[in-house]
Amino acid sequence: MKMRTLPRCMAGFGILAVSGCGLLLDLDDFKDAAPADGATSAGAGAGGAGAGGGATCEPRSVAECYSGPPGTEGVGICQAGMQACKQDGFGYEACSGEVTPAAETCASTEDEDCDGKDCAQWAMTFGDESLQTARAIAVDSSGNSYVIGTFDGDIAIGGAVLTSLGSNDIFLIKFAADGDLVWARGFGSDDTQWPSAIAVDADGNVFFSGVTTGPFELGETLIERGVFLAMVDSFGDPVWAKHLSGLCSLDVPGVKSIAAAGDDALVVAGDFCQSIAFGGDALLSTGTNTDLFLAKLRASDGSGAATAGSWGKVFGDAERQYGRRLVLNSEGGIVFVGEYRGSVDFGLGGLRAAEGQDIFVAQFEPDGTVSSQRRVGGSGDDIVGGVALDSVGGVLLSGSFDGALNVGGGLFDAVGRDGFLLKMGPGGGYQWSLWLSGAGDQLGQDVVIGGDGDVYVQGGFEMMVRFGSAELSSVGESGSLFLAKLSRVGQLSWSREISGFSNRQWAGMALTSLEEPMLLGSFSGNIELGTGTLTTNGGSDIFLAKLVP
Repeated sequence: MKMRTLPRCMAGFGILAVSGCGLLLDLDDFKDAAPADGATSAGAGAGGAGAGGGATCEPRSVAECYSGPPGTEGVGICQAGMQACKQDGFGYEACSGEVTPAAETCASTEDEDCDGKDCAQWAMTFGDESLQTARAIAVDSSGNSYVIGTFDGDIAIGGAVLTSLGSNDIFLIKFAADGDLVWARGFGSDDTQWPSAIAVDADGNVFFSGVTTGPFELGETLIERGVFLAMVDSFGDPVWAKHLSGLCSLDVPGVKSIAAAGDDALVVAGDFCQSIAFGGDALLSTGTNTDLFLAKLRASDGSGAATAGSWGKVFGDAERQYGRRLVLNSEGGIVFVGEYRGSVDFGLGGLRAAEGQDIFVAQFEPDGTVSSQRRVGGSGDDIVGGVALDSVGGVLLSGSFDGALNVGGGLFDAVGRDGFLLKMGPGGGYQWSLWLSGAGDQLGQDVVIGGDGDVYVQGGFEMMVRFGSAELSSVGESGSLFLAKLSRVGQLSWSREISGFSNRQWAGMALTSLEEPMLLGSFSGNIELGTGTLTTNGGSDIFLAKLVP
């Protein structure tokens, strides 16, 4: 235990001022004390003072004490305490008032474990003076993270340098659990490419999708203009790539969500126009606008042939439909969510949008047979933010809306655009909901659910956001980001602003097997993620952070 003695004089009837101590004791008597064993006398054995020799400290002096790990004193909440030398000079009384490291929590803005970071285990940024934008994140069972996005210029990270071939290329980077670089890959051409989704399987193979405005080579495959899907192995080397469909005149179609289902199966969902082919005959859209697709492919080669156990389905009408997210339950069942205008029928009768754009939630068996479908919508336009499943197959939906919205627990009436959370049971029945309201706009974006049912939600807000009766206010005047943790029944555990200056946007979130939230996004200016202020190299850069569980 560290100690430093401080002067203290006592008389039998009181304590004298420090200036008076010099009259009684030579000030040179006050020196750094040798470490003592707490309240136990270091010099006296069973026989007391006579048995062990001289005293170990100056009687009535006071020493500073600290028993925490080296390097933690004075960091975060940690501070030294005080202890007094015993009246006989043999040892010190117990240390009083010291604060040593505790378990870190995101529920406060203090550094409880005294490592110089608050809530975060680590955080990083990368990019150059050009534009880099994060798109999606996935994690594997070992805690490795896979991030994908677009870049212009150079990305230098961990000794690797990626250089773009055009104005907008794709980066795909694997990080170890401690944030160290494992590998980095770039894909692109003189034309523009941008990614739309990513997934990783149990063997570390990575699947990603995107769009290209012109032909480009991905490994040994020449990808035509339009929507593509690809796989790289655990070392980042291309295995296969395939073109799925062309581009639209008004909307940007694509594979918007991917899930590795195991047993050499890959499930993909999104939207398309005109036609889409997974390996057999092309499937046609209903009109000139985007329709929905959902397909199960063979993961090892991307085959969509029915002989390989694959299938593909399309849904929609002459209006616009957008496929956003899919998740799989433990039995391979599929939950597919997105937005639609007009009507859409997944096999149980048409769902008609009431006004504007509504949200659909459709559930399918592993063979593609629909088991339930429902509409979520109000008087304005409703937008999907994210979707997650709990351990028993309950569905959590996040999003945003304008106008009035009732998802089953009462009316939400937005001023501007507000966010929401809706928790449904495995069959789609209402369980609970939460209105993300406040002055300005609020957005509910990505959501994940931990093994114990706790919910993490990220989003954006202006000025302030309410989580029921609790509020989070922005420290700045411009729009900001939030991250919140809720209980399994929607009660707020904590919320935090991701503060900084200039543009910040989420790209996604994932939980490691240890329930550690991984956060991915883009920013310009600076950003605070719990490790100190991080600043861009110019333009827009990428941020990646791992929080405490």
